[in-house]
Amino acid sequence: MTKYLAIACCVLLSFAGQAQPFQKAADNALVITRMAAKFHFAPVPLNDSFSVQVFNAFLQQADPEKVYFTQTDIDQLSTNKTTLYQQIQLRQTGFVALAAGLYSQRVKQVDSLLKVICSKPFSFSASETLTMAEVKSYPANLAAQRTKLYKIVKKMVLDNLLQGNDSITTLSPAALTRYTDSLEPLARGRVRSLLSRTFNRAQQLPGGTNQQTANYYCKAIATSFDPHTAFMPLTEKENFEAQLGNKRMVFGFGLDENDKGEAVIDELLPGSPAFKSGQFNKGDKIISVQWVGKEKMDVSDAGLQEIYELIRASNQEELVFTVRKPDGTTRQVPLVKEAVDPADEERVKSFVLKGAKTIGYISLPAFYEDWEDEGGAGANGCANDVAREIVKLKKEKIDGLVLDLRYNGGGSLAEAVALSGIFIDGGPVEQIKTREAKVITLKDGNRGTIYDGPLVVMVNGYSASASEMVAGTLQDYNRAIVVGSPTYGKATAQAVFPMDTTMKLDDDPSTKKADSYLKITTAQIFRVNGKTAQESGVLPDVLLPDLLQVEGERETDNPMVLKAGLIEANKYYKPYAPLPLQKAAEAGKLAVQQNPYLQSLQQYIDRERADKNTRTLSLALAENIARLKARQSVQKPAIDTSSALFTISSLPLPGALPTNTDEVWGNLLLADPYVASVYRIMLAIIP
Repeated sequence: MTKYLAIACCVLLSFAGQAQPFQKAADNALVITRMAAKFHFAPVPLNDSFSVQVFNAFLQQADPEKVYFTQTDIDQLSTNKTTLYQQIQLRQTGFVALAAGLYSQRVKQVDSLLKVICSKPFSFSASETLTMAEVKSYPANLAAQRTKLYKIVKKMVLDNLLQGNDSITTLSPAALTRYTDSLEPLARGRVRSLLSRTFNRAQQLPGGTNQQTANYYCKAIATSFDPHTAFMPLTEKENFEAQLGNKRMVFGFGLDENDKGEAVIDELLPGSPAFKSGQFNKGDKIISVQWVGKEKMDVSDAGLQEIYELIRASNQEELVFTVRKPDGTTRQVPLVKEAVDPADEERVKSFVLKGAKTIGYISLPAFYEDWEDEGGAGANGCANDVAREIVKLKKEKIDGLVLDLRYNGGGSLAEAVALSGIFIDGGPVEQIKTREAKVITLKDGNRGTIYDGPLVVMVNGYSASASEMVAGTLQDYNRAIVVGSPTYGKATAQAVFPMDTTMKLDDDPSTKKADSYLKITTAQIFRVNGKTAQESGVLPDVLLPDLLQVEGERETDNPMVLKAGLIEANKYYKPYAPLPLQKAAEAGKLAVQQNPYLQSLQQYIDRERADKNTRTLSLALAENIARLKARQSVQKPAIDTSSALFTISSLPLPGALPTNTDEVWGNLLLADPYVASVYRIMLAIIP
């Protein structure tokens, strides 16, 4: 009798252990909705439509490539599709428990299929395709699931063979066959390793697939309010803080996974070696690392933990990172860890472009604030750093100034206000609309300017948030000509709260500890003219072709994007005299015509836009090489100083000598077709 009682207890304990994350998820789900109702800028009602959004968001979280669940699974899960809001309000676990059971089963099944598929070499001679219909739909049954997975794996192996070898397009048919036959097993092994880690990651986490499913459920509920409202388990919050801690020896970047499961740069620590190199940006993929004097290690298929363990062991040695940019170009970046000082003065970089005119150039990769400034003077914030660089540039008698905000994903709102104030003589800078009726105006309270000459602001599709705020403000005041491609389109503000319904908006979140946190969108940001960069972004005065126009994502691509609003223009907003926009546009058009890279890039963009949503993905080597040739035709040209419009000189700190980093930066600027285009625009608008 005692033995059977013990068995029964074990079964009950096992069941309780499995049920625990589901009940905790149900509790968290209710807290998320209550806190969103309390703090969110535009809370949505909990109804059938909300349920459908949570359902779709959960599937996107759990199965973004639509390879785990079959259509039969989706039909089974869909019985909950319009009732999730009721389950949330009643703290029920029906959906999340059902989803976890199916998810666990399918993950194991897909991993088994992967082993079978990767056990044999792929042939790339047949004219086989992966259609958009297949990519965007769930496989009908297990047989269709195997076919879809086979095609996805084959495409990944093919891409692996083509990446990193630009000369492959010049090989003869015989040499190409030898190349693919010799490297196919290695590429297949890499892909299998990457996908196997991806498939098994949930099982290896504490709590396994049950906990992972519970987290997906809570994340789906949060993002159903808007793309930037997010549920963060404590471990995620702690990992984020550890990655960007500024008191340790660091390279200074944080990693995250993109939707393909690849490790990419997600954050840069101001003042760190990675930041000062000027060669890392958000979205860059690390493809290899190499300690000086040792063999290069391919980490193109490595997970986050593997890469962190590798770089954690580097100590004082120089480590060379090879990164691939979002536009497909690669760079080798040597870095040595440093103990980052918050007072580091090299968070921004400035150079002098000397040609027919002397133009100052300042790069600001991210907005940051003086996090140890208790007096609020912002002595070490980015605005003050930019101001110092401008003072140095003015001593060089510059005729104009370029502020480069490309790839700048934003940051401190206060610093964005202060940076705008450098260029305008007091007045409103931005307007913030919370749930309250009153609009809050952010003002530049300092009279006078640090720089009042000709100004161009460079932006692209990765310029977001605070970058958009500065670009939009200077555009509205007729203070700067904005050049580049439309910005990301995020004009909202968020606050992070511990998961606690007793919190108030003005409470200090550090006073309360929790096992989970919630980042909530609490306000929308408006320009002084009453419009907003939300959704549409900031539209440049001079448009230049950019690969991110077809290969990047923007705020408006998210189905739960907050819609742009419109408020009254600030009554104290008085724009300056109009700028010579027509001259700038004509100069920009001429710059594109005179730059072979930008010309071919525009043609490539036009082709990609035409077939982006209808294109089938070829699994044949010959067709992929033809596509690679087309892509290679728009790669950035090599450095050619003989034809440059200007020379580059850096401005080191007083008493310091130029560094290797300065030389690398200078070469990058000389080879940058966008900087050359902006220089031509400057020549046209400077009196």
